Amino acid sequence: MPERIKEVLIVDDEEPFLDSITDGLSSYKKYFHVRTALNGAEAVKALKLHPLDMVITDLCMPKMDGFELLAYMSRNYPKIPVVLMTAYGTPKIREIVMNMGVFRYMEKPIDVDTMADVIIDALEIRIHWQALPESIFDVSPDRKNRILQYAERADDLMEGFYDPSVAYFKEGRYGEALFCLKELLERSPWARDKVSALYGLGIIMEQLNKFDHALTYYQEAAKVCHRTYDLFYWINNNIGYSLCMLGRYKEAERYCRVALGI
Repeated sequence: MPERIKEVLIVDDEEPFLDSITDGLSSYKKYFHVRTALNGAEAVKALKLHPLDMVITDLCMPKMDGFELLAYMSRNYPKIPVVLMTAYGTPKIREIVMNMGVFRYMEKPIDVDTMADVIIDALEIRIHWQALPESIFDVSPDRKNRILQYAERADDLMEGFYDPSVAYFKEGRYGEALFCLKELLERSPWARDKVSALYGLGIIMEQLNKFDHALTYYQEAAKVCHRTYDLFYWINNNIGYSLCMLGRYKEAERYCRVALGI
């Protein structure tokens, strides 16, 4: 029996925002369905009519604001995760709503990528790359700018780009991970950094079963990877694995021997 599609309600009194975010989230329609409401009163009606799994609400709205809706849900729907968003956030407001049990507190502006990440996290949705549209691997200009701004504040390029790429990869956010690693590869003058970036790119391609692309990245890494580097074994081992997956077994044996030092 197929699993029920999750139902997400987004509550905001700005219709253009609702239209934009709903359109952007349509790429995830296989995983969750988005409903909208213009205020807390409409949200209460939706809660009574539909089996909602999550509510994302603005703070400042007419008729019934986000605080009132959150209080109502705490009494009547305590198990439904709530995300509160606002363009007028303060540390005090954040403290208050977090103490009220919200799943996440977000400050506007909020892009589609961020909204999707929060929904996937809250509903514990497992997304398989094969089922996603190609656009899911794109990274919005806003997200790229945030990544670059973070990297500028980091102590070095590895902290700014490689470390986030690992976190993105673990979350299945391959677009961001690829962007980080390609930026590291382009910006760093150091061989070790380039080896790490190329190896990381290979790992992502391998995870996506794109073994021809993985092989290319691993082989580029091997060209600049000294035997003393920690990744020397893994690069050659993974070249061998990729070659096996491509049916090139004799070539694979040679790289496996190199990895083992035979």
